[in-house]
Amino acid sequence: MNLRTPDWHRTATRWTQLTLTENDPVEFDPAFWIDVMRRTRSNAACISAGGYMAFYPTRVPYHYRSRHLGDGDPFGELVDGAAGWACT
Repeated sequence: MNLRTPDWHRTATRWTQLTLTENDPVEFDPAFWIDVMRRTRSNAACISAGGYMAFYPTRVPYHYRSRHLGDGDPFGELVDGAAGWACT
């Protein structure tokens, strides 16, 4: 099933929304949130990638990265995990 189509939003009926905070890269458990999405049978997600603060390894000049990010990519982990169960 291809979830990345121009009209994906037409079938989105159950959403999970997750907004990360600065210390989440060291505090949160991506597997927990992916399980929440699976258990609630969410077929759409709104996950903060970062506004003024990036939760992914940005290369945009002067885009502030969470000081707890290190070498991690919590946003990427959530996207990969959510896509992994949604597409099966």
